[in-house]
Amino acid sequence: MKILLRILLTALICTSCNSDDDGGNSAIRLELKSAASIGITNPKFTILVYGFDNSYADVAATLISTQSFESNQLPVTITLTIPPNPESMIELNTSNRNISYYINIEWDNDNNGKICNGDISIDYNTETNFINLNPLVTQEVFVSEIKALPCE
Repeated sequence: MKILLRILLTALICTSCNSDDDGGNSAIRLELKSAASIGITNPKFTILVYGFDNSYADVAATLISTQSFESNQLPVTITLTIPPNPESMIELNTSNRNISYYINIEWDNDNNGKICNGDISIDYNTETNFINLNPLVTQEVFVSEIKALPCE
């Protein structure tokens, strides 16, 4: 009887630990870093998460999530909420095996309403913007100040 009680108690504890209090959402951690010093003027930025099926060529990616953050310094670690079953949101998804996810950063650092010189973007010389949805690791994403996109 004690063994049965222990099994039931263990099952109850495990079930409560896996409850979906967040509506079934999961989260991933990203650490935004820069190889060079960047002065932060406007702390507000947005991360957009996109997904697409690699089985197709030249298809538009599907927006999975848009989230706003604030930071006055780099590096900064942020937690992105990922909706449940993001692969089901992707248009033209033939199989869940070939799904890729990537992020875009919109950081209007000079706060002029345009993304141009002086703003912050992914550093494509150092990093790609592809991410995995593994919540157990913190993924590094390098950013840099835009210097080749004049403001008009």
